[in-house]
Amino acid sequence: MSEQKNESLLQEQKRTRPKIENLIPVYITGDNQKIVFDFVAWLRENKMSPGWAGFTNSWTANYKGKSICKITLCNNHEPSWSVTLPLRHVSKYEETIINERLQDIVWDNQQFCVHKDRSGRTDVHCNPNKECAGGVIRTIFGKEIDGVCRYSWFARFLDPDEATINGIKRLLELEQRTRAENAAKKSK
Repeated sequence: MSEQKNESLLQEQKRTRPKIENLIPVYITGDNQKIVFDFVAWLRENKMSPGWAGFTNSWTANYKGKSICKITLCNNHEPSWSVTLPLRHVSKYEETIINERLQDIVWDNQQFCVHKDRSGRTDVHCNPNKECAGGVIRTIFGKEIDGVCRYSWFARFLDPDEATINGIKRLLELEQRTRAENAAKKSK
């Protein structure tokens, strides 16, 4: 039944391509609702408007033609929402991240190759039939982190609070600036 409900929800969203603002009140409550609304408004003000991503309750914000972040509203699950960042040019502003002490929010928000199965066990890999089961070791800002999902984007923030959102905004500004500089160089 649950799969049918999700499938019909996906079909409905394919048809309507909903704006995220219309679904925030459906899935998010309390303080998180204001945080999500404010973050989406900030994205729009900064030319990174989220559009429906083609998956249930998922929106992608693009900048210079490429994804800069993904927002997911969770359907009856904890956490209630997430922001995922594919920072493609992070090596160009890594020093700024370290100088501004933003590395901790990135280290603390990696997507690991584990999840809870139906019995509640947490040592189950995302797909035991894939070669990546167990994750990979990544060095991020000089720190080795083991078990990171090979297919994850740069960082995934689950139910970020205001302080974390401010860090995410700064990371997005750095990525946005770097993409704009790269586009300007190409047009010369």
